[in-house]
Amino acid sequence: MNGLVVIFPGIGYNSSRPLLYYLKKMVKKLGFDTVIEVEYKDLVFDKGNLIKDKEAQKEIFKKCLSCAKDCLSNVNWKEYDSVLFISKSIGTIAASAMENELKDVKIKQILLTPLEETFQFPVKNAVGFIGNVDPWSRYERVMELALENRIPMHTYEGANHSIETGDVRTDIDYLKNVMEIADSFISSK
Repeated sequence: MNGLVVIFPGIGYNSSRPLLYYLKKMVKKLGFDTVIEVEYKDLVFDKGNLIKDKEAQKEIFKKCLSCAKDCLSNVNWKEYDSVLFISKSIGTIAASAMENELKDVKIKQILLTPLEETFQFPVKNAVGFIGNVDPWSRYERVMELALENRIPMHTYEGANHSIETGDVRTDIDYLKNVMEIADSFISSK
């Protein structure tokens, strides 16, 4: 397969963390030849206040999108048979914005803990995952928006923004479930 995977990490959640680490390993095993991980450069913010400061979040998003565009500027999208975006948190906004700009490219998306702003752009073929006590997402609103956009969302009871509960066995079960659903989604036509 001549496939491309683009990973749009969260601000503090990259592919060394469980969800992205195992998804990255999975896509390589599934035969995707090219994996690009977007790197956000020169982000300066106060994490303690960022959760409440919508204006600061908008500025961070703009910088993340700019970094993504720079990182992907030389990609020849037409050379790939299959394109998959895997995104986490603020990366879900950048990924949906990029899909919106790449109108002629058929893209599948895996949305890990999407934020409300993710849905300001039309996402056509996606699956999502979220914890129901995620402090960064208004869970009920994200679920409404996903339903309006026909994006199946998988909810993890008692899980936070990393889809973790603090109970290792539960967290491993959740991680396994995410991987099984993602594998099925990636492999579907």
